[in-house]
Amino acid sequence: MIKVKVTGVDLEIRKLHNKVLKEHRLPLLLATNNIKQKLVDTTPVDTGFARDHWKVTPSKGSVSITNEADYLRELNAGSSKQAPAHFIERAVLSEPHVKPQGTIVEYLP
Repeated sequence: MIKVKVTGVDLEIRKLHNKVLKEHRLPLLLATNNIKQKLVDTTPVDTGFARDHWKVTPSKGSVSITNEADYLRELNAGSSKQAPAHFIERAVLSEPHVKPQGTIVEYLP
């Protein structure tokens, strides 16, 4: 049996890991920011609260776009003449690099 022990590579491995993360994460963040901007641009405006509360939150392996306006479900259903029904889904699906799997919009309590 032979055993080879390599030392002093921790820093290089971390650098390589960070580089790979940046190279894969950057396109995801760019696409997400494009979607967020489309959501801002297409959100119906009365007081501006819903338009101004789109938030991008990166997490491990994914990115979420959220909005705390409690009436967003009604807006997305078409309650405003300023935007068509399902404007959120349209914004997400208009980004060519995004391939959603499953539910696009999840309404939280």
